Amino acid sequence: MKKNVIAFSAIAGFLFLGSCTKDWVCECTVSSGSSSFVTEETIEASSLSNARDECQSKDETTFGDCKLKP
Repeated sequence: MKKNVIAFSAIAGFLFLGSCTKDWVCECTVSSGSSSFVTEETIEASSLSNARDECQSKDETTFGDCKLKP
């Protein structure tokens, strides 16, 4: 029984640590007058906080509104 708990904990730990980084999609909308242009860029193998920071930095350079898609 004790070995099963340890094995389950180890497997759960690997799954949890493996899911810390994933691919994120940053969607930017640039508006000009009555038209708008939407672009998407994939941020690969990144944590949520790093992907959010990278997407927000794109927001500053494109003069648009950039957000991470869920």
